[in-house]
Amino acid sequence: MLSKLALLLALAPLAPAQPAPAFDVASVKVLTTSTGPKVDLKPTSLELSNVTLGYCIRWANNLPPLATYLTSGPEWIDPPRAQFYTILAKTEHPARPEEMRAMLRTLLAQRFQLTLHRESKSRTVNVVSAGSTKPKMKRSNEDDPEGQVKPIDPLSFNMIGFTMPHLMQFVNSMAWLPSDDARPFLDDTGLDGAYDFKLDLQRYRSMTAPADQQETGRVDMEYLIARALESLGFRVTVKKAPVETLVIDHVERQPADPQWP
Repeated sequence: MLSKLALLLALAPLAPAQPAPAFDVASVKVLTTSTGPKVDLKPTSLELSNVTLGYCIRWANNLPPLATYLTSGPEWIDPPRAQFYTILAKTEHPARPEEMRAMLRTLLAQRFQLTLHRESKSRTVNVVSAGSTKPKMKRSNEDDPEGQVKPIDPLSFNMIGFTMPHLMQFVNSMAWLPSDDARPFLDDTGLDGAYDFKLDLQRYRSMTAPADQQETGRVDMEYLIARALESLGFRVTVKKAPVETLVIDHVERQPADPQWP
């Protein structure tokens, strides 16, 4: 026989499911060419210009948007065979960045019929760990959760208030990582908190470069980043490691619903 509490619970009406956070109005436009991705985030609006769907998915899930290795899906979601879009979305009430990301996840599910799941995949990575000496960084007094980047030149930066996870996001985005065999940088330093330091890639560009870089004349960003991190006192080791990946189960290339404005 049911107890009084169990009977009350059984008879209580189910709480209605909370609707997924969504923009009040949104437009998705298909582009034939791209001039490079741009994100314009404001309290009541979000504009993603000249972006791939892979870029949008990663941004919506708070991942480095240029790190293509973090998503697995159709070849057209990222370069070199990418389809490009511009998304403009607005909300009546101011929203925090994490709320905007959640709204974008809803929009991608509605307009592109996107479904995905997370899966751990083994791949070759650059593991950044503590070296034999103390890192050449100082504790930061800044409270900016994203950190600040102050460029010195195209390949040198003063990094203000950077945590190690944000540093990994920065270097992975800078490396672009456009191919399946790229090696992302993963944090295994064990350091918490935020730091101020100089990230200087320029000094290594003029040094002896790998053979393929000498032959082609291209800039091997992965090589420069590894050397710059080592100059800060870290150890960079190439090894196999599990990397959590967003695997796309289904997605439509042509967005649904009327466009706005």
